Amino acid sequence: MSGQKKGIVSNPNLAPYIKESVLAYQEAEMLGRFFTTFCLTQGWMKRISFLPDGIRSFLFRRAFPPLDPQLLRSNALMEILRILANRFGGANLADEIWEWSETGFDKRVAKNLHPKHLFFHGYEHACLASLQQAKKMGIVSFYEQPSQHHAFFTKIVEEQLLKYPNLKNEAIALLNDEKAERRNRRRDEELELADYIICNSSFTKKTLLSAGISPKKLIVIPYGYPTVRPIPNKDSEIVNFIYAGNLSLRKGVHILLQAWRQLPADLPACLTLMGSSQLPENLTAELPENVKWIPNLPYEQAQEKIAQSDVLVLPTLADGFGMVISESMAMGVPVLTTTSSAGPDLIDNYVDGICIAPDDKNALTEALTWCVANRKKCKIMGQRAQEKAKAYPWSAYRERLIEEVKARIGNGR
Repeated sequence: MSGQKKGIVSNPNLAPYIKESVLAYQEAEMLGRFFTTFCLTQGWMKRISFLPDGIRSFLFRRAFPPLDPQLLRSNALMEILRILANRFGGANLADEIWEWSETGFDKRVAKNLHPKHLFFHGYEHACLASLQQAKKMGIVSFYEQPSQHHAFFTKIVEEQLLKYPNLKNEAIALLNDEKAERRNRRRDEELELADYIICNSSFTKKTLLSAGISPKKLIVIPYGYPTVRPIPNKDSEIVNFIYAGNLSLRKGVHILLQAWRQLPADLPACLTLMGSSQLPENLTAELPENVKWIPNLPYEQAQEKIAQSDVLVLPTLADGFGMVISESMAMGVPVLTTTSSAGPDLIDNYVDGICIAPDDKNALTEALTWCVANRKKCKIMGQRAQEKAKAYPWSAYRERLIEEVKARIGNGR
């Protein structure tokens, strides 16, 4: 498309799926500019090589070597402040900084839109002003919805707090307060303004349809799988289950702990919980002897922990996708998850993984027990999961994204 009109992509974050979308547009010569907060392109890689491992590892997660630096527009200050607030300022301050940075970022992007642009691709909660400007200028807009509709999640929070009132703490209170309501109104405006909405799973689409979003606007494109890696030898005498991600209400970790306590005490199994906790302290204070909690671990070490495990457990109540599902499958680790995720899109039940209903501790206990009793079958499920991962890499996702976008913008205006 050299010489033709190009588009704008904006996201204050830089998660893997965001990089892949931006790369898709760059490969197709459709990317005019990519707006983000903190991003390191190829030229920065050597400049940070002298830094301590911990800092370098963190910075590498914000690295995007394939991106043409001339197409990047970034502002690192907002993201640095958010990270500092998240680590040292407590839940409320981190929450305030997050909102301030997202709305400020959006306004900056909106000022850079021009009628010459072919399309605008923005992300949930971070593009209201940009969508408004795109609408005024007649620019086709794509809105990426990486999580379930807020009404679905609000209902989940309300139900869980009624069922488990001891879950409420400062972090969980933020999920359903006045600020959350204001932000959800912003999301509703974005969904209304967007010409098209890109969903990462059938589950995400289902929650949007339930909220009254027109099916004509919805496009489902599941994320691709990362590069597969050799499956290591696992000779432990017990079955090693692992959970990876924040310990939170949304992820259903409190249900996992209840299900685990229902298992026989002499069952040859152990559980590792890996991630920082947003749950009340009492839930992690007295864990069973065969449950280990690792609050913080660098990304590569966390990936290695997953690869060495027998089964990954994600008992989520609401995950638009659940990147850890595809990551684990690519490592040959079978996943036990719920239907409130991309699980149904990625997993053939009891063939290359297991999907159960959410918020069902008895079903979770049964599935955990089955895995212990069928260790050889679990190994085969992991091998099949990895074969599936080989068939739909990120490159296939990029091709599909471009096909869907081109079908809706034609050859420009």
